[in-house]
Amino acid sequence: MIAAQPNTQAPRVAPRRRSKARTLIVGFVLLAALIALIAGGAIQRLQRHNALAADVKAIETGEPEVNVVSLKAAAPTSEISLPASMQAIQEAPIHARTDGYLKTRGVDIGDHLKAGTLMAVIESPEIDQQLAQAKATLAHAVAALAQAKANLKESQSRMSIAKATSDRWKTLVGRGVVSKQEGEEKQSIYDSAAASVDAIASSVTAAEADITAQQANVNRLLEMQSFERVVAPFDGIVTARNVDPGTLITSGSGSGNRELFRMAKTDELRIFVNVPQSYSVAIHPGEIANARVGEFPGRNFPGKIVRTADALDPSSRTLLTEVHIPNGSHVLRPGMFASVRFSINRTVTPVLAPAGVFVFRSDGPHLALVGADSRVHYAKVTLGRDYGANMEIVSGADPGQRAILNPTDDLPEGAKVQITK
Repeated sequence: MIAAQPNTQAPRVAPRRRSKARTLIVGFVLLAALIALIAGGAIQRLQRHNALAADVKAIETGEPEVNVVSLKAAAPTSEISLPASMQAIQEAPIHARTDGYLKTRGVDIGDHLKAGTLMAVIESPEIDQQLAQAKATLAHAVAALAQAKANLKESQSRMSIAKATSDRWKTLVGRGVVSKQEGEEKQSIYDSAAASVDAIASSVTAAEADITAQQANVNRLLEMQSFERVVAPFDGIVTARNVDPGTLITSGSGSGNRELFRMAKTDELRIFVNVPQSYSVAIHPGEIANARVGEFPGRNFPGKIVRTADALDPSSRTLLTEVHIPNGSHVLRPGMFASVRFSINRTVTPVLAPAGVFVFRSDGPHLALVGADSRVHYAKVTLGRDYGANMEIVSGADPGQRAILNPTDDLPEGAKVQITK
């Protein structure tokens, strides 16, 4: 028979200890909750006691207690932020000035170009042929002028001989050597030669005029031929490209003629802002304005007001204002939505008051003011900007006056009140 082995393990007491610790924690939590309930009830009883005491005192004296705030003057300057859209300082569509086919295209969207950079070449054989024909016509006109001048010189020579002959015969007629009829015949030959000179001189003048016209035609066609080369009109970026090599090109900018390219100058941007009438008198050219873009949080882009319309739009009662923003780094792009902040120097400094002091009646907002005699006076006010917790008072109240905070409807005009310390 095998003897039983003695049990050497210690008795298990850990579960009993954990149960005791859990009981203590629950007890502490319940005690803390009880203390919180007692404290909350005491605070509420104290508040009710104070309110009851104030009501009793108001009934005894007939003067309700009120909380007042002292009105303060707003800052002499104010900032307004208005939405706007950015535009390039200069933008232009590039159209063709001659008909033909696009031979080569050397640029594409996003390319930064300098003024005069070759953008495309248009092949226009009709213009080339017309130019060759015009040059040939000009050469023919030059040859005709040379022939006319030679004929004029020959005619002038014959006229000189005829004049000398006529003069000699006049002398002989006067001496009676020859008949008068023979003298008149020589004079007639001279007159005919002179008329021939005048006619040929006129043809020379006509030939010179023809050369001028033909040269003008050649110059016109040379100018048209130069339009086969499309170049950048200013420094900027190609923002649109609508043609490829081989495309049929039609000159002009009519409704049926699409633009070849579009360029924008973006080292400076312009922003048009519609400023409300209430702030329009404080907007002047030369003042600073800051632009903000959502893609660059916390960053200001300083600019300057360059001009205004100097007249309000009657439909919106706003002043069109143009602001220029330097953009040498090209981080800003035309078409971006932005907000522009203006610093406004107030012509009249408004009063700033908490939103809880206003009493809104059918005829507008009022303030319940407490004068030096502790009596209530309701003053009608005109409101300005709303800042949420505070509001501007444009007229009807002055800095330093005391306004009742959260006035009740049963507080009549002229009632005497006590100010809560």
